[in-house]
Amino acid sequence: MRKLFFDIETLPDQSENALNYIIDTIRPPANYKKQESKDKWMEENAESKALEEWKKSALKGIAGEICSIAWAFDDKPVAALTRTQNITEADVLGGFFGAVRDETKSGEGAFPSIQWIGHNIRGFDLRFLFQRAVINNLDPGLQIPINDRHGSRHVFDTMEEWEGFRQYAKLDDIFYALQIDMGEEWDDVIEIDGSQVWDLWQSAQYGTIRRYNMYDVEKVREVYRRLTWGR
Repeated sequence: MRKLFFDIETLPDQSENALNYIIDTIRPPANYKKQESKDKWMEENAESKALEEWKKSALKGIAGEICSIAWAFDDKPVAALTRTQNITEADVLGGFFGAVRDETKSGEGAFPSIQWIGHNIRGFDLRFLFQRAVINNLDPGLQIPINDRHGSRHVFDTMEEWEGFRQYAKLDDIFYALQIDMGEEWDDVIEIDGSQVWDLWQSAQYGTIRRYNMYDVEKVREVYRRLTWGR
């Protein structure tokens, strides 16, 4: 079975007027009774609250979009595809699915023997990947194991393996606890988190996003090796 280490980075809803729509749904807290108080609250808080809610759409495949996908098969180097103003989400998805199909040509058709490996992929990445493929009307040409249960041989979630089913742990916390040395190859990576991806993308720092995405895949691979004793 081939091992596919992967990670995605996402953006908030990019549809037209998405933020304005959320602003229209914002309401003052229930304890504000007087109209004057409500109006003042809206004037001071509506826009910031709407922006906060809009950024959360990056966590929902029905609205958020994929910004970058990084992956690596077995012990091969990490590859990545990252959106720019000229590269669409469909381009990134199509490129990733094509690379996976090319790597797993083995006469198994649309169901190659792949173990998908990542951090919190059962709770986030796999479902988001599937949903965005459906929304873009893009057939992956392979099975994304979105319904495989905990312990399935087709999915290895480093978060679940470390913390237990339905428990949460940050990849960085595990990574640093294990004191893994990544070497000089990754010294240029700027340490960020997913909440910063939108601001970086908006300022056209595509290379920073891509490198960070690739670094996360390499960290997942190293954590996986420790969790499986190098097997």
